Amino acid sequence: MGPYRHRRSIRTEHDVVVSSPVKQISPSKAVTFLVVMVALYGRQCAAFYDAACRKTAFTSLSSSTLVGQRYQARNKCGNHFNLLARQKMLMSNRSESDPPDTTDPRKRHNCKNVAIIGGGLAGLSTAHHLLEKTNKIDQGALRVTIFDKAPVGMGGASSVAGGLVHPFSPRGKLVHMGIEAMASSSHLIDAACLEEPSCVLRKQLYRLALTDQQASDLNNTATQYPQYATWMDAAQIKQVCRIEETPSSSHVLGGLKLSNGCQVIHVPTYLKGLWNSCIHLSNGTVEWIQTKDEETNWLSSHYLEPFDCVVLSAGSGLLEDSILSHFNTTVNSGGKHEKATTLPVDLVRGQSLEMIMGSSVGGTKTPEREAMLCGKYLTPLPQTAESKQRGEERILMGSTHEYGENAFTEEEVVKEIKERSYDLAPDVWDTARVDRITSGVRVQSHRGQFGRLPMIGKINTTHTTHDNQKQTIWLFTGLSSRGLLYHGIYGDILSDAILEGSDTNILTKYPHLDWWRKPKAKKNKNNK
Repeated sequence: MGPYRHRRSIRTEHDVVVSSPVKQISPSKAVTFLVVMVALYGRQCAAFYDAACRKTAFTSLSSSTLVGQRYQARNKCGNHFNLLARQKMLMSNRSESDPPDTTDPRKRHNCKNVAIIGGGLAGLSTAHHLLEKTNKIDQGALRVTIFDKAPVGMGGASSVAGGLVHPFSPRGKLVHMGIEAMASSSHLIDAACLEEPSCVLRKQLYRLALTDQQASDLNNTATQYPQYATWMDAAQIKQVCRIEETPSSSHVLGGLKLSNGCQVIHVPTYLKGLWNSCIHLSNGTVEWIQTKDEETNWLSSHYLEPFDCVVLSAGSGLLEDSILSHFNTTVNSGGKHEKATTLPVDLVRGQSLEMIMGSSVGGTKTPEREAMLCGKYLTPLPQTAESKQRGEERILMGSTHEYGENAFTEEEVVKEIKERSYDLAPDVWDTARVDRITSGVRVQSHRGQFGRLPMIGKINTTHTTHDNQKQTIWLFTGLSSRGLLYHGIYGDILSDAILEGSDTNILTKYPHLDWWRKPKAKKNKNNK
């Protein structure tokens, strides 16, 4: 029986139970056993990000005691042998006497206590990656505290995002680092799904073509990236997306089905799931502190004194709440140090409509509504107990792009969104009612060589606390309208830099990430 001679295993459809060896086995047999285990359980699913998920959690196993431990072979999202579930199970078996592995240079970092200001997509991604990486070294070695004005998933631009995850521009072009970014975000979504299975609403979305040029562009996308994009003719996409045959719908010439990692999530639920995953990864070393609006001096109070590292990821709050000014932050711009409040960004307000459609005629059940894109977007929302009872649909339509200081009125919001989305869903506009309007202000970076990229990196100024302790300050903002796509990969990159104590290595690997420190070009209309 080879390496299984001294082991017993009981497998059912959903669970795996592994017992410990009853006596010492040879190193060669141990290696053989691990290879077999990786072959059996080292794959997560057949999605496009397979290669990234072949990294086995068994490399972090330092104790051979697995007596009576069980873990789910299928998580609630439908993925198989989820990597994070295996990591949690294996970490729980780590012996306290096992010495930490110090082969990775990140294990020699001096950052032990991290404050993250802003608990949206950027902040939670950074926290999760930090905890994952330090857990592989020594669980509970890093303390992370998130400061936010709102409860988890209930504040800021992140909480009102549309929830569409895909790597393509409106013309169907692959955006910079799009595939890698989607893989990283999918990893975080899988982790959140273990805590909040309902955060994923659809495993596909659709981009419509309303002009001949759009049809040509999207056809090319399907040809170049068939693993993610499938072209559908007008009749097919109208049927799938429940687009009624009307004079206006005659403009629909076809479209793309985006899948295999492209998906639709309910962002508030996702953020809650990601935070709960942080709690489980941390072994009780994470904390969420909700700051109060009336506590205008909280940044100057005792809250931040214990931290040796501070990550500024509060989005528009960095500027609107003068957080950057508090830290005296500067950036290197063409050899000169300028105030970070002059970052190459715009504040853009987005407002969306949550709409409710009444029950179908005769009480017949209609197919689930799919998420659609074309200028504006339409996405399904989770059903409440009340809407289920009434047989109603909840739909999100968005969003506006407001550069002015004054927010659009309700009438202006409805007018702008309707004008550019009526062809997507005439039945919604003709029969649904507006339940409420959501609003958020995001930090939109200026367009550059690779499109709109976030600003991440180490701030030049080292902040000194009241007791003369030095704090390293990091910046992560400017995700713009691609926060769901980019938050995973850039949180991963930033966490490496934080643990290394320097952003030199990441700038060597990703030199384009220094774009926001370079001399600012004169702003023109293309930067909007």
